[in-house]
Amino acid sequence: ADLLDARSAIADLTTACNVGASMACDALARQALDGTAGAPPWLDSAKHACDLGDFVNCEIVESSYQNGDHGVTKDDAQVQTYRAKACDAFDGYDCALLGKAESDAHAKIALFEKSCAQNDIYGCEQAGDWLQAIDVKQALAVYATACTLEDPAAALQRAICSELAARYDATNPAKAKDLRAQG
Repeated sequence: ADLLDARSAIADLTTACNVGASMACDALARQALDGTAGAPPWLDSAKHACDLGDFVNCEIVESSYQNGDHGVTKDDAQVQTYRAKACDAFDGYDCALLGKAESDAHAKIALFEKSCAQNDIYGCEQAGDWLQAIDVKQALAVYATACTLEDPAAALQRAICSELAARYDATNPAKAKDLRAQG
């Protein structure tokens, strides 16, 4: 009975995944990794979930190609493909990683700004650093965004807010005080 129930669940999940339910694709991928009989290959399910906008599965596929996990052959081109998909699926960290690897300065800044817009403090810091040479006002605005984020990298956030506050000391002491309070 358990085998029939598992097969029925796999069939239901497969149907749901095929009609665009990313959570069903994710569940299929996990079932396959757990060794559930009848589950489709995990990589196919994880890729499908990623294509449906599930950034966690994009990261899992990306990591598998990067590290050669779960029987996947290492492939740097696939790492970049799935990193870009994760970025497009609202994963700021992967946008920052793409920005770090980008050689064109304007594309690099755009990826860091996208990362920052997705609440990644590292992306905000990098966007601000790169923008300083082009547009100081825009750089300051990006740094200010970093100061407002709730981020586990509190030391980085405090450093950004402190640096930003120092820039406002002479021109706007009240703003400098607020920034120091946020950091």
